[in-house]
Amino acid sequence: MDTLTNPLKPLKRTTSSAFDASRKRTLKEAGLRTEEHTNMVGIYLDIDPWTNPQDPEDVILASRRELERRMTVAEARYANPRGKPPNHRIRVYWVFPSEAQTAEEVFKEAWIYNMAFEEILERGKVFGFPVLLDGCCVVEILRPENRRKMENVSVTDAGYCSWEDFLSKVKPAFPDKDNPGTYVGFWISSGTV
Repeated sequence: MDTLTNPLKPLKRTTSSAFDASRKRTLKEAGLRTEEHTNMVGIYLDIDPWTNPQDPEDVILASRRELERRMTVAEARYANPRGKPPNHRIRVYWVFPSEAQTAEEVFKEAWIYNMAFEEILERGKVFGFPVLLDGCCVVEILRPENRRKMENVSVTDAGYCSWEDFLSKVKPAFPDKDNPGTYVGFWISSGTV
């Protein structure tokens, strides 16, 4: 597992630093979505079709598997999927402020947000989708029946005082092609095992 020496610090959505042109171009060329005049970046994850979209724990775990697959499987890489999700997979949209220079760094930030959601769920906090984490990261399931009011959660729901407290106690270990991690072997590419 790849580690990050200086953990990426989540920024509030209201941050004023906008994308510079070269960074925006780099992320768009990598296949990620960037907002025009802000520092927001979006990634689409096509999660397992057997995931229960009404169960936040199931969605967050499936998102972790897909993040891991995209970070480790050479042919998957970072580009957002286009068109209709294949094999009845469920598309989940993650959007958050980022000052990342590369798609790899964006996915590491998403990994950290995913860890925060996992911690919140482990502490028994229940939420639905779309959900906003500490005013910075939105996770939404792109299905018509999921158009509901935004729910808010925080790392304080998991017993942490702040993001700094969370990042000081939870050390992310990112998957890479040499150490794919726990879930990558479970991904089904053609609908068969």
